[in-house]
Amino acid sequence: RSCGAGVQSAERECSNPVPKHGGRYCLGERRRYRVCNTEPCLTDQPSFRHAQCSHFNTMPYKGKLYTWVPVNNRVHPCELHCRPLDEYFSEKLLDAAIDGTRCFEGTSSNFSEK
Repeated sequence: RSCGAGVQSAERECSNPVPKHGGRYCLGERRRYRVCNTEPCLTDQPSFRHAQCSHFNTMPYKGKLYTWVPVNNRVHPCELHCRPLDEYFSEKLLDAAIDGTRCFEGTSSNFSEK
């Protein structure tokens, strides 16, 4: 993403070559994360959470296609909850929103890391 914050990750495997003869695996972090592209998105564009919900527009739900929009879930804010437009129910569509999605809209902290 180019705005609204994303998460960049790096991971290294310490098994090539495998340590031998009493050698040790590499030291230090094997996985690192950083928040990037923290500039706010334009307000006339859909939010990243909205884009994630709309991904399900082409997938039948209980035999029917819907246009999905995001729903804030205060109990589990990092999960992706969406509801069909003009309907009165919502569903958890992902256990965790994509990396970098704000868990609490309107804040600069608490990003999803799943």
